[in-house]
Amino acid sequence: MSWRSSYLFCPKCGSVYFANQIAPVVDKGSMHQYCPNALCDSPIELVSIDELMIRPIVELNKKGYTTAYCCSGHDLRGDYDRHGYILFAPGINLESAPGGWNLERDSIHNRVCIRSQIVDIAITISWLNDWVDNLKPYTKD
Repeated sequence: MSWRSSYLFCPKCGSVYFANQIAPVVDKGSMHQYCPNALCDSPIELVSIDELMIRPIVELNKKGYTTAYCCSGHDLRGDYDRHGYILFAPGINLESAPGGWNLERDSIHNRVCIRSQIVDIAITISWLNDWVDNLKPYTKD
């Protein structure tokens, strides 16, 4: 596990943990890590999160923009996945994307995704944080 994915995020309560803080549970041959927060009244599986994405993802979820997956990007890889992205939960709608990011719509699955246009992670995360700071709380149409 790299430094970039050594954090875990609870999508229910918004808590962030170091991965080595949470003991894995083996269930039917697969390892899972569950949120220890007493407010999460049922086993909520934690998801890996890049360190640079913690702040924007926590803030987006606080504002009601439920996220599903994200990645800050990979400077050293030569494929399409080197660009950062945030995939939102079904039903979340966005009017725009941050500067330097594209807004992609998947009408079949009723999802939106924002994807960085450039590979410079420091710049794209800065633009993302500025956008999140100025984003109004989410309201359903």
